[in-house]
Amino acid sequence: MKALSLWQPWAEMIFRTDDDGVALKPDETRSWPTHVRGRIAIHAAKKPLRSILREFPQLKMSLMLCGVREHELAFGAIIGTVEIVHCLPTALVRRADWQLCWGDYTLGRWAFELLSPIRFETPIPYIGRQGFFNVPDDLVARER
Repeated sequence: MKALSLWQPWAEMIFRTDDDGVALKPDETRSWPTHVRGRIAIHAAKKPLRSILREFPQLKMSLMLCGVREHELAFGAIIGTVEIVHCLPTALVRRADWQLCWGDYTLGRWAFELLSPIRFETPIPYIGRQGFFNVPDDLVARER
């Protein structure tokens, strides 16, 4: 299975919804497009949250508003799976303002539209990589 590594809290937000069940992070935005479609594993990178909050101090308030606590976040692990259904230039993507804060939708970037997230009950420790990488199917099949 293909996997994609994201820093926390962006990895976590793929699996979060608002009170009406609407995805908080419906897209993964990147500087490059992809032809990958279908179910992929989401890997939460090891980069510590404190260093990310130094780079993006505005995240602290967003996390509090979403009810995310640092001790709930997994690092260096596969935390679930999600389907990539489209890849569009960000200029064509229409989202609510509160969804846009979980991606970089500046012109020239790409949005991988995500559906049907499945969070694993127990994160699977795994070493991530940049871009898409392969993880053994049997590793994630146990959790699904």
